[in-house]
Amino acid sequence: QALSEGAQVTKRHGNSPFSPVYEYEAFFQGKWTYFRLTAVTGHVFNRDFTEEYNDWRAHEPIELFQAPTELKESDSRNRMISHLRNEAKGCHGVVLW
Repeated sequence: QALSEGAQVTKRHGNSPFSPVYEYEAFFQGKWTYFRLTAVTGHVFNRDFTEEYNDWRAHEPIELFQAPTELKESDSRNRMISHLRNEAKGCHGVVLW
C-alpha cells in the first residue's frame, strides 16, 4: 500500500507458493504506469563447484581458486526462477523487495 500511493492494489498468487504478486496503476515519472511487485524468498541461485570438484578433500585447496563453478537454483520448491520469469513477461521492469 505504501508504494501505491492510495491506488487500488490487487493481490494474487504467482508461480511460487511463497511470493504473492501485487498489481496496481499509479502515476510515475510523468505517466500512468502499471506496477507488478513480488518478492524473492531467500537466495535465487547458489554458486557451487562443478561435480568434479565437489569433494574438496580430493583436491589441494589452491586448486579450488581456479576450479570451475556453476549456478544452480537455490531451492527448486520455491519455483523462484520460473516465478520471476513469468512475472517479468510483458513488463518494462519488476520491483523486488
